[in-house]
Amino acid sequence: MQNCTSAQTAGRCSGVDACLQVFDVGASHATFGATRRDVGRLSTGVESATALAHRRGVYVVGGSDVSGCDVTHVQCYDVDAGTCSVVTRMPSPARLVAALPYRHYAILLAKKKAFVLNLNDVRRRS
Repeated sequence: MQNCTSAQTAGRCSGVDACLQVFDVGASHATFGATRRDVGRLSTGVESATALAHRRGVYVVGGSDVSGCDVTHVQCYDVDAGTCSVVTRMPSPARLVAALPYRHYAILLAKKKAFVLNLNDVRRRS
């Protein structure tokens, strides 16, 4: 996620990128960069985050911010509206979280901790 336009780099510092991109998964290695396009921005740029899709939302869970601190954010990118917001927070900061979707829940596993997130509830609040 490094090919943001100059207008999109305002949320980017020290390698932490706020850009969301789509790409053609069938593209060859030679054309991979040419098939990516920017579709939106995260509310907070993070790295080492986990993402999962539910209905028309892409949820970005945890990660580390520009200062290298782990965050509690759960962000949702609304595919239809093209917007992103922090929809809830985990009880404690975490990065490299494993997210296991089950029906309308996400089971989040992070460093000897587990959280259950009801995706229907957080989507209604956003």
